[in-house]
Amino acid sequence: METRPDSKRTNRSRRSHRKSRNGCGNCKRRRIKCDEVQPACGQCISHDVNCDFTVQQPAPSDTVSTGSTGTPGSRSTLVERATPLPYNGLTFISSSKTGFKLPKRRYQRRQATARETANAKSALAKALPTPTIPQLQLNTTDLELFHHYLSVTSATLADDDEGMHVLQVALPQLGFRFHYILHLLLAFAGYHMARLPRMGVSHGRSLEGDRHYNIALTQVSSSIAELKESTCHVVYGSSVLICLCSLAKGPRDGEYLAFSDSDRAEWLMLLRGIRSITEASRDVFYIDPVSSPQSTTEERSLHGKTRLCHETLGPEWKERLKECEQLIEMECTASGGVTHATYKHVLTCLTNTFHHVYGKTDIGRGQRCARTFQWLYQLPDEFVFDLQQRKWPALLLLSYFLVLLQQLNSYWFVKGWPEHVMGEISRSFNEQQRTWLKWPTDQIGWYQAQYGG
Repeated sequence: METRPDSKRTNRSRRSHRKSRNGCGNCKRRRIKCDEVQPACGQCISHDVNCDFTVQQPAPSDTVSTGSTGTPGSRSTLVERATPLPYNGLTFISSSKTGFKLPKRRYQRRQATARETANAKSALAKALPTPTIPQLQLNTTDLELFHHYLSVTSATLADDDEGMHVLQVALPQLGFRFHYILHLLLAFAGYHMARLPRMGVSHGRSLEGDRHYNIALTQVSSSIAELKESTCHVVYGSSVLICLCSLAKGPRDGEYLAFSDSDRAEWLMLLRGIRSITEASRDVFYIDPVSSPQSTTEERSLHGKTRLCHETLGPEWKERLKECEQLIEMECTASGGVTHATYKHVLTCLTNTFHHVYGKTDIGRGQRCARTFQWLYQLPDEFVFDLQQRKWPALLLLSYFLVLLQQLNSYWFVKGWPEHVMGEISRSFNEQQRTWLKWPTDQIGWYQAQYGG
């Protein structure tokens, strides 16, 4: 039988340790060993509580080490969790119950020092690089609008392959860099869908268009305030899209393109805003909002040869424009309120526009559109003021402009506007003055009994 070893425990020698009474108060109260490292001991860092050393020395000179291996008690762990920042603007929501409450701690959580916070942000920035372009949030409805723009809306504007490339490729790519361009494209598509009866969601798509339109207006306003060489082309393009979106909303009560029931006409103010951007950026880039340099030279020659321009007009509207000129001449003679030089200039520009639209057969739809809106674009301030005051000579010239606008009816965003504006002009005239509107109303197809003017 084996002999059992002596059951008496042998005395094991304890490992020697240094005794000290210089530990922090937290370790003393918990009766644990304190490593006495300042500004915060390892035990307090591990339990994430305020160390007495930190309180005693609020401005530590120690440099936080970031080269440790990341153990639970190491300082790199503290740096990583000192400032939990969202990634790329995304907020992560916990899936726990809404009534969940954090457990109470016996010791107060230690606040990270300024140096630790700075190191944490620097480390996080290196690990998670922040993109230079802010995140764009799109939902399924926005994607539907974008698909409609690429497949349907863009095709209604383009007349050739080059125009299609600009609308379907160049503009969307620009929108990925400048989000207000993309918002305007989505707004334009929303208004287009609202105009299509077969879509069956006109009101909802119009509201979506308004949402993107208002977002773009806010972003473009800030870009205009910081206009520079790298953004002037984009701001100009966005201004053109804003004008198109305003037309695409459709006719609205109180808004009549060149005048309104309020102090200023919204659409004309937007159109003249393009001119302001162009003039402010004239030294930075060349751009003619309505024509090329060649057509600008042609326009100057037309201004210098007004009689030749009249000779090339068709017989009917040549006579009508002559009658309009005679009426304005009579008003200038009878009343001093109408400036003869201003109205003669406006009538000359309108005559040249008629010549360009009706007198030429080799121009495309886009050129006709540019030339037509050029007349509104270049209106003098004095004439715009008379329009807003609803003086009949100014409204009469505007009624002739509506004949030109009606020729652009193939653009869906123009439809309804000539009739809408003509109705308000007719309501602003008396019985005798309405006889002067017979030719413009016949050309447009507007009748007082039909539209209730």
